[in-house]
Parts: sequence; C-alpha cells; structure tokens
Amino acid sequence: MLNKVTLVLSLFSVLLVTELSAQNVYFTGVGRALVTNDRLSDNTTDSTKSKASGGYTLFDLGINAKASDVLRAGVILRIKNEFGGFFSDGASFEFRQLQMEGLIAKKVKYEIGDIYLKHTKYTLWNEEPIYNKYESNLFSLRRDIVNYENFYIGNAWRMQGINLKTQLNFKKGIESLGIRTYGGRTLANNTTTIPDRYFYGGRLDLTQSKYIRIAGNVAGISDIAGTVKSAQVDYKNIVYTTDFDFTLDNNDNFRFVLGGEVGASHFELKRASDSTANKFDDFFYDLGIKATYKPWNLTLGGSYRDVGYSFNSPMAQTRRFSAPGEVIASNFPLMNDDSTSRPIGIFETYSQERRLYNQAISTTLMSYYVQYNMVEPYGKATPNRKGFTVTAEVETLNKVFNANVEANFLSESVSEGDSITFEKRKFSLIQGGLVFNLNKVLNFEKLIAINAGLRTESSKRGGTNSIDLSSSLIDVGLDVEVIKDLHVLGGAKLFNVKGNEVQARRNQLNQIESFTPQEFNQSQTIIAAGLRYDYGQGCYFSAHYHDVSFNDKQTDRNTYKMNQLFFVFGLKF
Repeated sequence: MLNKVTLVLSLFSVLLVTELSAQNVYFTGVGRALVTNDRLSDNTTDSTKSKASGGYTLFDLGINAKASDVLRAGVILRIKNEFGGFFSDGASFEFRQLQMEGLIAKKVKYEIGDIYLKHTKYTLWNEEPIYNKYESNLFSLRRDIVNYENFYIGNAWRMQGINLKTQLNFKKGIESLGIRTYGGRTLANNTTTIPDRYFYGGRLDLTQSKYIRIAGNVAGISDIAGTVKSAQVDYKNIVYTTDFDFTLDNNDNFRFVLGGEVGASHFELKRASDSTANKFDDFFYDLGIKATYKPWNLTLGGSYRDVGYSFNSPMAQTRRFSAPGEVIASNFPLMNDDSTSRPIGIFETYSQERRLYNQAISTTLMSYYVQYNMVEPYGKATPNRKGFTVTAEVETLNKVFNANVEANFLSESVSEGDSITFEKRKFSLIQGGLVFNLNKVLNFEKLIAINAGLRTESSKRGGTNSIDLSSSLIDVGLDVEVIKDLHVLGGAKLFNVKGNEVQARRNQLNQIESFTPQEFNQSQTIIAAGLRYDYGQGCYFSAHYHDVSFNDKQTDRNTYKMNQLFFVFGLKF
C-alpha cells in the first residue's frame, strides 16, 4: 500500500514540476499525537471491565504547487497510526484532499475538487447543532479536532465539485457586481435504477454603495435523466431567494441596517411505482432591523420570519449530527454488562471524532436528538416556524468584555401531531453569554479570561396530544496564563431536560407519516480542568481531565459516570 501511495504522489509531483512553468512548490502540514485513558461506571458493570485507553498519531502532509496566479494544485496525504502500533506497523495511508484552484483570464477564480461551500442560511449552510460560542477553551480545543476530522470549516459544507466566482467593479452607478456559480455530484448512479444526482447554485451580489446591497440566489439538486435505463425516482428541488441590506450611517452616533432574505422552494419527485408527479411549493421570509449606538458599541436588533410548512432546502436543512439510530458511542458503546447501548451525551458532541457527524447532503429532513434541538433542528431554515427574534450585543472599546443575547419566540404555522384539536406548538429559544477579560481591569499583562454561556429551549402545546418540554445548557470557563504561554484551564457544562415531545417520521416525499412520543428527565454534568502550553508557530501541548455524569431519572439503565484523561500534542505549519 505504501509503495502505491508513494508512486501516485511521486507522479503527481513530477507532472506538476515538469508541466508548469515559473512555479513554487511549498508544503503544509498538520500533526497530532493524542492519548486518552477512560473509566466508566454504571449500575451493573463489573469495575474490572470499565477501563479503556486509546489514541493515535497522525500527520497530514500538504504538497502544493503554484504557477503564478494561473494554477495552484494541492494534495493532502494522511498517515495515521492507532495507539498501540509500532512505527509504521498497522499504519493507514490515504489521500485526505485533492484540489486545484487559480484564475481564468486574471479575473475568474476557480476551485475544482474538494471544496468548501456556503451560501445563505436558507440555501447552502452547515448549521452548528450544539450552542458552544462561550464554552471553555478545554472544550473548544476538542471541538476543533472534531471539526477538522469531519471537514467542518465554519458553516461551510465540504463537497466535491467546482466553484467559480468573480467580481466586476464599476466607476459610476454601482460599486460592484459579484458573480458566483458552483456545482457537483452528490450521488453516483448504480447503472440500473439510481440516476446521477447533482447539486448546483449561483449568486449575483450587487453593491450599489455602502448603503445598498441586494443579491439573488439559486440552489438546487436534480437527478439527471438518462444516466440509468429505469430510474426508481426522478428528483428535483430548487430554491430561489433574495437577500439585501439597506444601511443608514450618516453620523457619529447611530447606524441602522434594514435587511433580510425572502424566497421560495419547488420540490418535485416522480417514482416508478407511482405514475403521479408529487409537487410541493412553499416560501419563506426573514426580515429585520439592527441599530448600533457607536459610542457604546451596542447593537440591538429585531426580526420576524415565516418559514412555510413545505419549504424544502436540503443544502441548508441537512444536519451535522447523523440520525440517532445511526450513531454509536466510540468510548464504551455498550454498558450494563454489554446489555444496553450507552446514550449519546453532551460529552460526545465535542469529543467523538467518528460515527456521530454527517458529511452528506440529505434530500429529506433527518431525524434528530429532540432533547438537544427542539426549536430549530434544521437551523433558521427549519420549516413550519414563524415568529420574532430579538438580539443585543455589546463590546467595550477597551476589550474588557463582550456579550450578546438572542431570544426567539416562535410557533408552528400548521399543527403537527394533533389531528383532533389542531393545537400548534409554541417555542422559545434564548441563548447568549459573555467573555470578561479580568486582566485588563487589573492591568495585568497575562491573560485572565472568564466566560459564561446559557441556552434554554422550550416547546409547549395544549390540546389532545399535549407537549411540554424544556431544556437548559450552561457553560462556564476560565483561562489563566500563569507564565508566558502556559495556561491553566477550567470549564463546566451543565445540561438538563425534562418533559415530553414527539419525533416525526418522514417518507421519501419529505412528508410526515407518523409521530413517536418521547419523554425525558435527564441531567448531565461535565467538569474539566487542565493545562495548555503553546510552543509558538502552531505547536502546543495540552493535558486535561474530564469528569462526566449522565443521570437519567426515568431509568437507571441509562445512568452512568465516566472520566477521561486526555493528552494531545499538536502542530501546524
């Protein structure tokens, strides 16, 4: 295997070197050595069977060749050895990424291969499912590793295809016109019944001045006719939207921005077993205003949205988490003497690198963990939601602290799960937090930062099938630089959920077929402490301890305690 990888890599490098003129070849790399030691205790497991250790060493080598601005080609080769191996014994080799980019006619930028794409929250968007903006650096370090392993950069999806973009600048009338288009294949045909399926999209972004901006967007997924002889389905979904900003900023005190996004979706599916064409059209709008008081750096905002019951935008509504039935915990997947599966908790959301997160676009709304995302399981594009959002954000000019809060008060447009009284659910989602740099108050050179965050959700409904579910997630963290580049870190997560809700089961047409009642009465606590030392130039070492408690008050079979020692050495260049 190693010989094959070396041969392919050598050929790739030789072709670049010999065929491109005036080029530069440079290298990038990401390395990591990670070791964990875990212990689990539940109500039945013998303590001699509740210990485990694991880890790995990996290195991602990026080889890049650049010929002026015309072409840059890059490949990332991964070498990984699981904990317990000896040098290359048992190591795995793979190509992690292959990409080419450059300029056409010195104006149009292109990307081909493995590319990262995001558009708007209603067209192409990768929503973060667990609120973590103000979590401790202990947790965010682990989350950064998980995001890297799952190809998550911000709210972009990693996809395979082509992305083209350019900008035209003007001297009069308007400032600029941005043009963008992208596309690729999401599903390959099986030569008989499953056709090729492609995604595509584009954007025209017109900036008239610093006061006016308006853009038009298209995002679609379609099966390609003729790629198989007898297709089981013929699928098509397309979303059209317009987003805009109108800004009033003509004095030293206030700035006002009126903005939003409006659009519609068209869904169409034909099945070989059903000669009829199933079509659904729906719309959404999300409009709001923000006002900034500049002397205080204080911004207040308010908006109203209405997302239709059948609004369908797969590239914005696909979830990062895989469906609950498809997920297995990496550490101690079984408990109670291997008789039950260990439930997925908050700990796994920031520490589990495999078998939890999803990288593929789903054309139907995925099932989800109701206890963690009851209000906006598919982000702002969640269908059948309407209501108000208010926001506030402030950052002191001396950077002593910054804080923000967002409150969402929503309801259903169409009743789901109550076919007798047709009562509609009402939702609330409040989240926010702050970072306080105490060292600036004390005029202390080294960092002393305190952070705290809160997220609360509720879903309520009366009627025949009543619903009453609420949850809260509290984050606190501490980062103290005791000597230069050595940080003492602390953090905690407290999660509680109680009540009942329902989980919808959907068919191929994205329509609800049935509901599964669910009840919760859980509390989770994570306490963590550790150290981090930064060597500079992208190198660091971190060691920390996580104490996890999962208490299910409905059944002792789901209750457990787990602790983990975690060591990681990382480098990046």
